[in-house]
Amino acid sequence: MSVLTIMAVGQKNNKVLNSKSIADLKKHIYLSASKDPLAITKFKTISSKELNAKQLVAPKNTGRFTVKAAPVASPLVDTAFTYPWDAASQQWDTMPVARVISHYDAWHNLIHYLASAWNYDIKDWQDSVQFFYKYNKANQVLNVFQQSWQFDGISSYSWVNIDNCITGYNDLGQESKFNYQYWSYDTNDWGDIWQHDFTYDSNGNNTLIVESYWDGMEWIPGMNFIYKYDSLNHVTLNPIQVWDYNINDWSDAFQYLYDYDKLGNNISMLLQTWNPDEGAWDNCVLQTINYNSSNKIDNYLFQFWDPSLLDWNDFERAYYKYDSTGNNTSIIGEDYDPYSDTWTTSWENTYDYNSKNKQVSSASLYWDSGFGNWFSGSKTKNLRINKFKFTDVKQPVANSLEVYPNPASEFVNLRNSSDITSVQMFDISGRVVMLRSFNGLNSVQLGVSNLKSGAYILYIKDAQGNSFTKRIIKR
Repeated sequence: MSVLTIMAVGQKNNKVLNSKSIADLKKHIYLSASKDPLAITKFKTISSKELNAKQLVAPKNTGRFTVKAAPVASPLVDTAFTYPWDAASQQWDTMPVARVISHYDAWHNLIHYLASAWNYDIKDWQDSVQFFYKYNKANQVLNVFQQSWQFDGISSYSWVNIDNCITGYNDLGQESKFNYQYWSYDTNDWGDIWQHDFTYDSNGNNTLIVESYWDGMEWIPGMNFIYKYDSLNHVTLNPIQVWDYNINDWSDAFQYLYDYDKLGNNISMLLQTWNPDEGAWDNCVLQTINYNSSNKIDNYLFQFWDPSLLDWNDFERAYYKYDSTGNNTSIIGEDYDPYSDTWTTSWENTYDYNSKNKQVSSASLYWDSGFGNWFSGSKTKNLRINKFKFTDVKQPVANSLEVYPNPASEFVNLRNSSDITSVQMFDISGRVVMLRSFNGLNSVQLGVSNLKSGAYILYIKDAQGNSFTKRIIKR
């Protein structure tokens, strides 16, 4: 059972969230469930896969049984090193403690992720966890499975299967099913844990995700994630329900309400919990977001509802800083102390960029107000930035593709001498924001009015096997 499910069930016995519940919400709740790309800040439960990948904890009993993972042949390779913070010197340590090697195919799809930790005993890298990715012809992820490098307790190490994620798609290329499995040593095969089933409206918006759990005999209902949209396809309401076995039906648990400004920016998120005793929604957490003159996030504020005062109480805020080219260089977080009525710095994230405005490093630091210094943190540096470079993709000799207007505000038109078969659009972080397939069309129109302002990359294929990449600007 997920943390969200547990907390949802727990709320049925508690009218008011206590301080510990607020802290749990702050750390664990996945705001907007799983599919809202517009929520500015999302907290979610860290799965074992993510925890291993991020913390990169090396096995304790390494000894002399250190074996490297087999190399993966791929045209693109990125290597990232993680450095710890030295609280005594208030500087970054020069010796990395973790390493991630990412391999990509010719289409810039991640195919292998290998995490290692530095072993001080053998003075070498000790593999820890690895992920393998498989894709369909539309470059959509079909399968991701994780292995962990483990000691057998006697004499040797080996890679053992941990979990497996399988994604299915409908005829429109939309995600239709997601299945999460674990490796069973009893059956020496994958065993089901939970799955998601997706429903969409005629505009392609995800309107429902049904989460089910495998009890060993059959799939049983667990949670419902419902999404409501406005005329601009913005998520405005996200109720979350849990299955109540007492009434054998869905029961309300949480809901998120979103508001937007005239430019389509998400300016607030309200989290409410269902009070079954009173048959009403209780306020819980409110996030408000402000933007600067460049339409970038300037700051956000989190508040929790005090039912005794019937008012909102501050508990966290953060400020964003940017360089002259618009790159986000830092986010400074502060916690509110109601006893002294003061804000205190609690954390800071910083980001560095190269001359091409590609992020090359990121760092997180945590403040100790008692000692008045940064007491812990980690910094990750990328050795090479190849992902979504696109210049490595072979362009056709006769580039007959036309893309207009550029910049665009509502539509982008594509015209090619050969029929266009597929179009993918990526944002600057490499996330797919649009996927379209065509049959027998050499002129197509893409709607971009619902996208945020900024730069995007179009990756286009035609019927002759040519591929094109174009950079466009959304006003």
